[in-house]
Amino acid sequence: MATRQGTLTGLRCHHAGDTVLRPDCAGFATVAYGRIALCQNCDTMRSAVGREHTARKLAGADLDRLARAVENMKDAEQALADAVVSARQGGASWGEIGDIVGTTRQAAHQRWSLKER
Repeated sequence: MATRQGTLTGLRCHHAGDTVLRPDCAGFATVAYGRIALCQNCDTMRSAVGREHTARKLAGADLDRLARAVENMKDAEQALADAVVSARQGGASWGEIGDIVGTTRQAAHQRWSLKER
């Protein structure tokens, strides 16, 4: 996940980006063993990593949940835009679309009219 200032670099899992050995790596570290930070999936799969250290909880779990929610929101926004285009192609008016999404016809038109081209 790219960040504007790279502030999440320290919260990355030790195995982030290794899609060959750790294809299920979630990316955000949720626990640290000494200087090794692991996501929940990699922590479950770890062998001897950090056995001499006590686990330390990191904020990554909450950030991972937030990142997933943002991705879900982007997917939902795209699905909504696609549905609006489909409804317009099917003959729905901007007033009908506005009623369904809970806004005025003008607001619906302003938000999605460029998407139907």
